Parts: sequence; C-alpha cells; structure tokens
Amino acid sequence: MVSLFNSHNSFAKGESANFDDIRNKIKKAVQGNSPASIAVAVSKDGKIIWEEAFGWANRDRRIPATIDTRYSLSSASKPFTATAIMTLVERSLIKLDEPISKYLGSMRLTAYAGDASSVTVRHLLQHTSGLPRHWRNFYADENEFAPKLQETIQRYGILTRVPGKQYNYSNLGYALLAHIIEQVSGLAFAEFMRKEVFLPLGLSDTTIENDRRLSRPAAVFYGGGGTVEPYYTVDESGSQRVFSTARDLIKFGMFHLKERPPGQKQIIKPSVIDRMARERQTMREADGAGFFSALGWVGREKSAYSYYNLGHSGDAPGVSAQLMILPDERIAIATVSNTRFAELIYTVADDVLDALLPDNQKMRESDPTAKPEAAAPPFKPTEELLGRWTGEIKTYSGTVPAAMTFQPDGDVHLKLEGQLETLVNNLRFENGRIIGRCQGTITTEDALRRPHQLRLVLLQEGGILSGTVHAQSSIDSQAKGSPKRDYFALASWIKLTKRA
Repeated sequence: MVSLFNSHNSFAKGESANFDDIRNKIKKAVQGNSPASIAVAVSKDGKIIWEEAFGWANRDRRIPATIDTRYSLSSASKPFTATAIMTLVERSLIKLDEPISKYLGSMRLTAYAGDASSVTVRHLLQHTSGLPRHWRNFYADENEFAPKLQETIQRYGILTRVPGKQYNYSNLGYALLAHIIEQVSGLAFAEFMRKEVFLPLGLSDTTIENDRRLSRPAAVFYGGGGTVEPYYTVDESGSQRVFSTARDLIKFGMFHLKERPPGQKQIIKPSVIDRMARERQTMREADGAGFFSALGWVGREKSAYSYYNLGHSGDAPGVSAQLMILPDERIAIATVSNTRFAELIYTVADDVLDALLPDNQKMRESDPTAKPEAAAPPFKPTEELLGRWTGEIKTYSGTVPAAMTFQPDGDVHLKLEGQLETLVNNLRFENGRIIGRCQGTITTEDALRRPHQLRLVLLQEGGILSGTVHAQSSIDSQAKGSPKRDYFALASWIKLTKRA
C-alpha cells in the first residue's frame, strides 16, 4: 500500500512544530478525497522552511503527489507572463505606456467604448484595458480544437470600457501580452518563457503546458466530486498555460522577494521587481479595503486587517493554485492542487500565516471584507432605470435587436429578436454596474457549440445602458441542465437606449 504522506517533504530546523496542526488538517482532507492532492511550499527570510505534498497525483494508478509533481497553475500563470514582459521593458524593447498597436503586427482590437489606439501595455498588465472577461476550454476527448489567437481576438477582442478607467479582469489582455512577447522577441511564447524566464530562474520543472522535453506527466485533473477531468487546452497563451511544481513556484516567489536561491539569475533588476509591485490600480474604488492590481499581481495594502501582500490565484477545471508573497515579512507561500474549488489551498495559506505571524489570525477575523456577505436586498431599479430600453447586441457574426424592461416591482425582462422574453435573475448592483443572468441564446457558431445562459454586465450613463452580454456555458452558470464541464464565457457588446 502506498502511503498518501510518504511524498518528499522537508522542514527547516526548528520549524516543523509550527505546522503540525496544518499537516493534520491536510491529511484529513485528502483522506476524504477533497482535494485529491495538495502540495505546499513556504519560504521565510530567504529559506524554504516547509515543502510537502499530500494525496494522489493519479488516484487510479496509485501515484502519490510529491513536491516535484507538476500542476497546472491556471491564472496563477499571469505573474510569469508579466515578468517576461518586464525583461523586455528592461531591455528597452517594450515601453509600458506605448500603445499596444505598436507591437501587435496585423492584429487589431474593436472599440465599442473608448479608443483602441489608447490601450497600452500597462493597461493589459493591470486589467484596465477595457477588454471583457473571456475563456474557452477545448477537451481532448471531444475532438474540438482551439483556434488561432488571431481569430479569437478578431471575434472577442472588443473594448467595452474606456481604457484606463476601470479594473476589469480579462484573460484576453494576457493573451495579447504573450503575442507581444512573440512579436518583439521573434520567439514562440513557450520558447521565450523557457529560455528567458524558467531556466534562468532555475525552474527546471516549469513549462508552458506539457513540454515534451519533460518525461514526467502532470497531475491528473479532478473535478470537485472526484471525477477525472480530461486534459484540455485554451484558445490563448499568456493567461493560464503554465505548469509548475510547488518547489518551482516558491522559487519564483522568492525571486520576487529579491531572495534568489543559489544558481538563480537576476533576469530583471531589483528596481524592476519593485516597480511590478508599486505601480498599481485600485480594484474597487468604493470599499476602501485596499485591494489593487499591479503589474501582473493582485494585492492588498497594509491595514489593521491585513499585511501588505501580493499574489495571484488560479482556478479552472481540475486546478486550484495560489502564490502569495508578503514583502515586508519576507514570506512566500505556494499551494497547488489537482482539484477544482480546492478551498484548502487558501485556508492552508491563512493557517501558515497564523503560525508565522501571531497577530495574523486576529487581523483576519476582524476583517470586514472576509465576513460572509449578508443576503442582498431585492433588486430595486432607480427611477431612471424604470421603463423600456431598446437597442442591439453586436456579435462577431451580426447584430441582434434587443430590449430590456425594468418594472417597478423589481422584475427585469430581456427580449432578443426571434426569442421568448425572459426574466433576468440574480440581479445586483456591483461597483456601479448592473449584473444579472437569464435564459437566452447567442446564435454565433462558437456559442452554439454548447447550451448556455446569458450573463449581463451593464453600466448606466444617462439614457444609455451598455456593456457585455456573455454566452456562458459552465458549471457555475446556474442554468437549467447546465453542463458538468466549463466550456466558455464569450462576450458580445450590448447597447440600449431608454425609450421616451
């Protein structure tokens, strides 16, 4: 019988007792298959003080996870892409505030809001370009293949907000950053990352997807219920295609703490590392909680509730990952899992900080942003919203007439030409936007691949409602008979004008 806990593990002298309770918590979780496995690495003051793996990299073949097991990082890939961009910035081959059109070659964005020529490299790094959310997964067992980036950008590279005005998380921005790296360097993105980032930093087990030069396969993907998720690809690089180990991920974190392990090269100057953390955009203007988006990082300012921290997480089918660094405390924590929605990767990081920083738990527990949100009051439209709004949805293949009606009782209806009128559910105001979901169909070739629901994100500016309507086919779409796999969130532009 292979032990779940005989994976490679190490502790710095005198530190192991700090984490015994955490280890027992992880063991209990993986024994219940939730998650299938988790690997943890922690550094403090320039030394790795704990690295250990628990559970199964491949349950059917009885392959235990180790600290050298490779996991998909999903969106925790973004700091790697940002670091690659900054190597080119340091060489004066890219300027952060230059328009990206200078670097895109023949590729172009479509602007429904703002001016496409004003989008800069900085905007892409900070998620303030005005591009919408986007993802597409193509599963190996379904005989469907990802298109080239040119097609994806032609169809979905649309500006739905004025560049530089508002944080709006978008994988498409990092897809464009990967393309810029290729255009400027003359190398394929995966090859540039290998030669200029992974190998110089000593990340010998880190690749873009499954590099054939590595013989060890990555951990098998598992869904939340323990079912195997097939391998899948996405329609862009740059945002979520890095595979790595907990050991390599902590080395990357240590580099950004300016604590290079032996043999690691200084691929960007310490001043550039500082710049990546320092040049920030507030994520939520109204709440005062100090959350920000930097150059490749998200983070939080120091406050009575939190230490100053930087990091990035990733969540996708069969994937949960997080890297967190606390520059002032010289701490880095890497947690990776081959199970989606593995909340354990976050609670373990909290537990580690509680063990290393005695006041962290008290700060965390008093944090108003960490408390469960009270049930939102029923949506109540303002006087300005009441009535009927008409306009159109613009997809890559054509225009669809559309109308929304806001009723005094709070009900909101959407009507697309040729389809039944439908009730918009889960309505809420969030950061000045109206967000909701409803039944409906976007009749493009891409969206018709799978049943989907519509997700609306609208901004009111006087007598105009505008924003995005997403065709969303995913396990969290809340649609009747929603799929057991995540397939896509595909954005189209919507603009409505209030009828007199």
